[in-house]
Amino acid sequence: MRFTILLLLLPFSVLASKVQEMYIAAKSGLSLRSGQSASCTLIAKINYGEKVTVLSYDSSLVVEGFQTVWARVKYKEKEGYVASIYLFKYPPPKQGTDSVKNYFKQLSALVGPPVENGGNGVDDEEEGLCWIRKSFYKNGFEHHEMIGYEYGSSMYILPNIDLQHVFQLFRALPEFKRFINASSPFPFSSKTINSTHKITVLQTLDEKGVPNPYAIESIKFYSEDFDIAELEFFEKEGQVFVIFGSGV
Repeated sequence: MRFTILLLLLPFSVLASKVQEMYIAAKSGLSLRSGQSASCTLIAKINYGEKVTVLSYDSSLVVEGFQTVWARVKYKEKEGYVASIYLFKYPPPKQGTDSVKNYFKQLSALVGPPVENGGNGVDDEEEGLCWIRKSFYKNGFEHHEMIGYEYGSSMYILPNIDLQHVFQLFRALPEFKRFINASSPFPFSSKTINSTHKITVLQTLDEKGVPNPYAIESIKFYSEDFDIAELEFFEKEGQVFVIFGSGV
């Protein structure tokens, strides 16, 4: 069996407690409105990748399946409201970016050459040799790769993004289009698409043991086509992990 795993580790940060600059991550641009409703007057259209200054966070709303809040922002001397799910701390992926690894390269330079250790890069089933490479970026990001016999893994570490924003980021990258694309809604419940494709969602339990539909612990996509593959998002102790695996 050939098995590949992708792991993304992201320390958690949802809402800012002070004024800060954020980037627009809505591919088609984002509407700046006079109030906290899609029916309020359109003040301006903000392009993908442009900056806004976040002044405060207000009432909640649901958009494209995301449970988010309205953010009051300042854009070119104009103030209004936008859905905060489309605001990123980091510049969003440039048009044409095809992978998480390439997105990292856009954001920061490496601290130094990658650190390598382990085997000779040659697969050895009986001896179980493996080769490991760790890349550290100046902005605190990390990328760890491991290659063994008929399998490989990658781990990415990215600060200050919550689970929903991680999902939003993955929608913007075609690397996992087998599971999600630019229009995929954020799933709040499990769903069987067909006999070979399903989504499993684990909801957080309240103090009475009742699932909270808007507090998600993990999301797992399963696909069985020419191979078996899974893509899982889960949050633990203030961090978000994303694991991709495939094998035949």
